[in-house]
Amino acid sequence: MIYSFLSQGKIEMADEALDDIWDIGPRATPVKIAPITWHENPHDKYWRFIFYGLRPLSNLLRAYYTTGKVAYRDKILEVLRSYNAFEVARGDREHAYLDDPHTAAFRAMVLVNIHGKFSRTNDLPADVAAGLRASIEKLGFFLEDERHFEDGQNHGFNEAAALLTIAVNFPEMREASAWQALALERLERLMVSTVDDDGVEVENSPFYHFYVLTFVLQDSKWMDRFGVPKPPGFDAQVARMFDYATYGVQPDGLVPLLGASVKYNASKAAPEVYSAGALLSADDEFGLIPAFNFVRSLGKGGVAPTVRNKRFDVSGQGFMRSGFSSGAEFKNDTYVTFNVGNHRNNHNHADALGITLYTRGKSLLPDSGLFEYGSIKAPEPFPVYFRSTRAHNTVVVDGQDQNRKP
Repeated sequence: MIYSFLSQGKIEMADEALDDIWDIGPRATPVKIAPITWHENPHDKYWRFIFYGLRPLSNLLRAYYTTGKVAYRDKILEVLRSYNAFEVARGDREHAYLDDPHTAAFRAMVLVNIHGKFSRTNDLPADVAAGLRASIEKLGFFLEDERHFEDGQNHGFNEAAALLTIAVNFPEMREASAWQALALERLERLMVSTVDDDGVEVENSPFYHFYVLTFVLQDSKWMDRFGVPKPPGFDAQVARMFDYATYGVQPDGLVPLLGASVKYNASKAAPEVYSAGALLSADDEFGLIPAFNFVRSLGKGGVAPTVRNKRFDVSGQGFMRSGFSSGAEFKNDTYVTFNVGNHRNNHNHADALGITLYTRGKSLLPDSGLFEYGSIKAPEPFPVYFRSTRAHNTVVVDGQDQNRKP
């Protein structure tokens, strides 16, 4: 499996699932669903993304292989039988929740992961195996369709990775070789359309920069492991992304809430991807990883960056620091962000000339960050405010928002 977090999970959430209580985490209250009808919609778009992406099954998968308790395995098989039967019954009819491309991509990766693990441990009954293979192949055809590929944004990376995962794990499928070629072409395209010449992800959000970097690092390692030829320039563009990842982090390890960012602690997140040991095998064509290691370790390892005033010309974002102190004093450094860039993506905010300020362990001028997404096409007061000019530390002229067009 390309993404490590799809094999991770929480046993307490798995225990809830045994009682038909589906918990997607702190963004929504747990919901009792018995039986699953595949039409559930108790919360918002994010809930549907997680639930119909079958992500809660990762909790059960982790619990089963951690404890050996067959109830966890049997619950997964129960859900898979229900899902496979529903897919057969609906045929080619559209489904608003299952047919969201980003949701379908994660569902494909979850299903491939379960199929592989259960096959290796002889936990996959013949009826489930046949249904699962058919469901996965159906997802391959769905993701192949250009209408279901979101180019120019982070979703596209996951949609391409899902198609690649299917192709490599099921080489006997009729379209596997074509799917692999298409997925690699899309990854190559994304590394140009979504990551600029400075190595900055176009959403101008430190959170989404890490989101994409986390995935493409794992893509690269996975392709090496399974002998999949990488797209031209893929590793070089991944390597460039470490520069922004180094400067887009406050001295407390958190990213500033620029654009559509949410709380993200770069010093603790994804150690299986970002620890100094994990990065030993990463391409470091531009020599940026030692400086990243210094910032990620909060001044305890790596090599301190020497540039204190860093501007990324294409995105127009600047990061200034009083210094890069070592050890305990690292968190006391002063850190300022300043944005003079253009609007580049729907996740960008109307925040030109905006600043943030952090010093001695506190964010004195934080930015608004993300409220939620569901309202981009159906505006509501709070989401509109969070994206507006007046929600940022910048100048508002005549009470109007800045022009958000490129």
